[in-house]
Amino acid sequence: MYCIYYQNPGVEEKLLFDPAYGLPLDDPVLTREAGSAGTLEFKIYKEHYAYTELNPVTTFFMVREGENEVFRGRYMGSEEDFYCTGSITCEGDLAFLYDSVQRPFEYKGNIEGFLQMVLNSHNSQVEPRKQFRLGIITVTDSNDYINRSDSGYAKSLDVLRDKLVDTHGGYLRTRRDGDVHYLDYLEDYGRTNNQKIRFSENLLDLAKYTDATDIITALIPTGAVMDAGGQSRTLGIGSVNNGLDYVYDADAVARLGWIWGTHNWKDVTTAKNLLAKAREYIKKASTLPVTMQLNAIDLIHAGVDTESFRLGYWTEVIAEENGVHGTYLLVKMENHLANPEEDVIVLGGTLPSFTASNISSKKITDKQIQNVANNSSGIDLQAMTKEDLENILI
Repeated sequence: MYCIYYQNPGVEEKLLFDPAYGLPLDDPVLTREAGSAGTLEFKIYKEHYAYTELNPVTTFFMVREGENEVFRGRYMGSEEDFYCTGSITCEGDLAFLYDSVQRPFEYKGNIEGFLQMVLNSHNSQVEPRKQFRLGIITVTDSNDYINRSDSGYAKSLDVLRDKLVDTHGGYLRTRRDGDVHYLDYLEDYGRTNNQKIRFSENLLDLAKYTDATDIITALIPTGAVMDAGGQSRTLGIGSVNNGLDYVYDADAVARLGWIWGTHNWKDVTTAKNLLAKAREYIKKASTLPVTMQLNAIDLIHAGVDTESFRLGYWTEVIAEENGVHGTYLLVKMENHLANPEEDVIVLGGTLPSFTASNISSKKITDKQIQNVANNSSGIDLQAMTKEDLENILI
């Protein structure tokens, strides 16, 4: 069962919504998406004791499932009807990174250092409850080196998305551990939902979507701008790829034809590393993405002894009648807190041969493993070997 709390600056938090205690709101809906801030929306009646205590921008809201905080955000907009019923919209705390500006900078170093630089600047500009500590980082760079600069004055969240997420992928995630709020940067959330979604058990509706807008079957990769005898040239892969400046997916070409694209890795300075990145990139870019939107009942609300669905976790779907049997990344959740039978789950990013031990073949460095070990909460890392961590923490 979900409960909603609210807190104004300098005072203790209070309970806003809890069906068990007769504290109703009209249609509270929590929407979360991997890598995004998320929203909380609800209507509140003037008879509610908190009606006059909710203030734009300064009132924070927390959604908890038991002791687990699944959302923290702030009141950003409202609308009031003829009967004085207030419609409240809240944005998630990742959007706090829009409250600070990154002044012009030049940075050379690793991903962890760049994130820390951005957070240091952000934290120096905002009040403590909008600050973040650097958390788990599992996105890697093959050179463990990036070169970033900006001559403008950009919002901190825009800098992180433009300078990291758009080039290296992954997801930004906020989380709370004790009284500390962390910002993580994850390849994916690295875990599996215990619950399965089954046709005859908890699946109410399913729709599949395929979008070929961004698909390519052949890629021309480019790297950093290099100095060659006093002249500048952009790194390519011809010297390590039998003279070819491109890579392609033969199976995809046979099925879909030649569809060309380009991608630049401006931090890559060796042709060998550029070729490796290009081959990994074309594997994903040549696969038709399938997204599924499901209405599925979280069995925990039916009294089943299990864990709730978690955003960003891999989820097995067994619906042979719909031609679906595989494991997919849970990328979006829409929770109707008062009416869980209306919940919507969006899955994408298939992993057909998924097992707990081969989520990814991507390796992580000893330094990253130590970073995870130092900052993880609720995960038993002590008994794991380096190989174990490499297999499950991506």
